[in-house]
Amino acid sequence: MEQTLYRVEKIADGTWHIDEGGLDALYVVEGTDRAVLIDTGSGTGDLDALVRSLTEKPYEVYLTHGHVDHAGGIRQFARAHLHPGDIELARSITLEGRQAYAESVCGHVPEKMPAGGAFPVIEPLYDGEKVDLGGRTLEVMATPGHTAGSVCFLDRDRRILFAGDTLQGLELICAPGEDRKAVLATWMHKVEELKALHTEYDQIAGGHGAVDDANPDNLLALGRGILEGTVPGEEEDIHIFHATFYHYGPVCLMMDEKPQIVTKEEGTA
Repeated sequence: MEQTLYRVEKIADGTWHIDEGGLDALYVVEGTDRAVLIDTGSGTGDLDALVRSLTEKPYEVYLTHGHVDHAGGIRQFARAHLHPGDIELARSITLEGRQAYAESVCGHVPEKMPAGGAFPVIEPLYDGEKVDLGGRTLEVMATPGHTAGSVCFLDRDRRILFAGDTLQGLELICAPGEDRKAVLATWMHKVEELKALHTEYDQIAGGHGAVDDANPDNLLALGRGILEGTVPGEEEDIHIFHATFYHYGPVCLMMDEKPQIVTKEEGTA
């Protein structure tokens, strides 16, 4: 099996981190009875073949949220679990959108990117739900802010928090202008909840790789500064985004409903 973008690393017993060529991070989590694929990334390759190369257990697909770099491969599957708040977001993903994202990040479009089939049957995912894998359980925590339907998965058995994009050093809060402060405050409350559980996990496995343990504290300080008006925003080009960014030490945050994406050709990504 040839997967030119996927790079796999075992990070714990029965747990694999998959780097999709710098586009995003996926995880395969295995229990004694079954396994799950956390996120489908941008869907640049054959995901079923990839998962089956790591585990012989039957598996299901669980998504942290509905953005193109996390739900882009969703149409490769017949069923998937996703919070209702992000179903339409995931449904709106197109092959062209996936290709544009890959182009923006990598500077090229991967060859033979699978188009996928029909949109899968969605099993709604809710806060407090528990996913029993056999000898290992994932607890679902709704963490709206990055998107309306963002969730994290807490694995107390392996002491890992699968955080999606909720605790990234470059954090995006998706909210229209009139609701930005309210959405920011809600997201901060969820970050506080995750921080309070820090004795239950040793690793934060984020949607783009390992997350620094200091991120929750720094992001909360940044959020407070934005709400109090002590941290000003500045219009910048960072990563693939052109937006108003707020900085605090090593972390930064942007708030926008549909952030403008800049391309390699513009020299700003």
